[in-house]
Amino acid sequence: MSLTVNHENTVSDNQIPQRSSNTLLNDQQWMYLKKKYQMTKRELQIAKLICCGMSNEMIAADLGIRHGTIKTHIRNLYRKLWVHNKISMLLKFIEDAGVLFDNSHSPMEMILQSNQDVVGDVSDIT
Repeated sequence: MSLTVNHENTVSDNQIPQRSSNTLLNDQQWMYLKKKYQMTKRELQIAKLICCGMSNEMIAADLGIRHGTIKTHIRNLYRKLWVHNKISMLLKFIEDAGVLFDNSHSPMEMILQSNQDVVGDVSDIT
């Protein structure tokens, strides 16, 4: 399903994409991060959706709240994590969860492994 945004940057209800079921972190890791950074339930919910690749507009439509409210929650997350963008936030989550659960892999190795699990062995393509 593709997302179509009209000229006013709004998303109609029938154009909301489905959430990705593929996530880099499990529930135990998310609970650890929630506690570590003292996230509210809504901040945690938004952080998870961001890490699934959803845009601010998609998150607002999915949760039924205003785009400005999403931006406020994201700004609060950035402040709590001491980051300035979504990529840094994602990498910080992966690094912190990885330190807790698996010291043998760097954040980039975890991302690459997760992508390989979704795509499969690239040698099968050639």
